[in-house]
Amino acid sequence: MFVVNVLGHGQLELARHFGTQSAREVDKLTGIAWRPARTGAPILADALAFFDCELTGHLPAGDHEILLDRVIDGALLMPDAPPLSNAETGDMDGSSALYPPGLS
Repeated sequence: MFVVNVLGHGQLELARHFGTQSAREVDKLTGIAWRPARTGAPILADALAFFDCELTGHLPAGDHEILLDRVIDGALLMPDAPPLSNAETGDMDGSSALYPPGLS
């Protein structure tokens, strides 16, 4: 079980908080307002929307796994707020290292 929280425009620091440190090293929810979803997974208080998901299977994919899930609940919490775009995150995930030089 897990929740996909949709962040809003201007929430880059929150995205960085969750996206650049390992949960093995730090409790990412410390100091963050949240409530449990139906599955118990955290819905962030400042999220624009959420999808509460239940894992239904997984498939090997090289050095990763593809997770198959079923959305069992969800809501649009702030319908008039614009979402955080991928362009706003820049190279926060380091994915530019995966592309050949000159491709962007």
